[in-house]
Amino acid sequence: MILRHHRIICFKKIELFKMTNADDIIENWCCLLQEKYNCIVINHHIQPAMLDIYFLAEEKSPVKKIIANGKRFMAYEIIFRLYLQQRMDVIRRLENGRSRTEMQKGQLHKVFMTKRRNIFDRKKQRS
Repeated sequence: MILRHHRIICFKKIELFKMTNADDIIENWCCLLQEKYNCIVINHHIQPAMLDIYFLAEEKSPVKKIIANGKRFMAYEIIFRLYLQQRMDVIRRLENGRSRTEMQKGQLHKVFMTKRRNIFDRKKQRS
């Protein structure tokens, strides 16, 4: 297994996790990582505009796909909660943050920064 650390940053560092009380969204994703992808979540740290997650994954796990899916489903729920709160100012900023390519692909909002930061991967023996 490989120890992985990923940092997910909200677009323009808007405090979306705090604004939408997203702790439960992140907890659900951590459970999904364990159940569906056989990952072992070691730790996660939620800040108002950023999530750090540490987990063990099989060497051949599709980590990019796992992270992309997690970000997409978290984004759906964050946008839903912003609509419930009638935070149209924030929703407009997220709509205006999309690139031309993202708009052509049908993306409606830019919730997270584009760059995936893979801080480190280390092989670790499973005890």
